[in-house]
Amino acid sequence: MQLDNPLWRYALRVYSQPSVEPACLAAQAAGLHVNTLMLCCWLATQGEVYQTEDYARVCSLWRDPVLLPLRRIRYQVRELHEQCAGMQVCYEQLKQAELAAEQVELAWLWQVHQERALPAAARCAADRSPEMLARQNIARYLNAVDLNATTQIDCCNQLVDVVLACHW
Repeated sequence: MQLDNPLWRYALRVYSQPSVEPACLAAQAAGLHVNTLMLCCWLATQGEVYQTEDYARVCSLWRDPVLLPLRRIRYQVRELHEQCAGMQVCYEQLKQAELAAEQVELAWLWQVHQERALPAAARCAADRSPEMLARQNIARYLNAVDLNATTQIDCCNQLVDVVLACHW
């Protein structure tokens, strides 16, 4: 597994922009997976269509059993930390562990991308802009996980807007 890869570097560049963090946190609070949204946007910059079935395995093997429980623990410690200042070190270490788990997830998504054969249907037609393709990729993701509430769609549109404003 290659932890430092183009998808990871893309996510770091995008996330470092001031307007991206609030959009990502809003998406996460709405039940969306930010790494998948980053993947959808990155694929659009590559002219590729998000293929749900290719990436679903990462969710079942890493995100669901490892990353999400780690995030829940961090949230619990954050609440306790607000009541007890002595938990700062623990909270900060959990944040670093969660970031490391996010990097592993992105590395796994990158590996799946590298391993899969790219069928003609996954290549972007010349008439689709990266913006249009990013929105279509995210719509495919939302449909696949049955998340189509207005709040989630708004979060995705906001994220695409801020990512595209970064000119990546």
